[in-house]
Amino acid sequence: MVGILCCILIKKESHMDVRAAALAIVAISPLSFVFSLLISVGFPAGFSADGIHGHSAMGVPLFVSWSGIKDARVFYLLNLKWLRVYSTDGRVIWLALFQSRPAEFREEIRRFAPPNSPVLRFL
Repeated sequence: MVGILCCILIKKESHMDVRAAALAIVAISPLSFVFSLLISVGFPAGFSADGIHGHSAMGVPLFVSWSGIKDARVFYLLNLKWLRVYSTDGRVIWLALFQSRPAEFREEIRRFAPPNSPVLRFL
């Protein structure tokens, strides 16, 4: 979105088009909301007593058992917070942390994750 805004702001010979800038600023908020909603719905995460069901960065469904989690790290992409869960076999599951019901999402993880899980550090 920031790249689109920059392209719209710069007009021929590097002069700023004020009308285009205002339009871009007005359009970015609703578009960001729509894209975050689509990502949240399109890439669901699931938790069970066995492990985490999620997706790779390319959208491929993946599963990692709780004992197979090596590390977890937070990542921001276009101001959206993600949790990257690294498995012992090299796979990485991306979990969108911008859920529509964040309290229920965190509670679901706490209910299934073992006490020493690296995922719990980021809730």
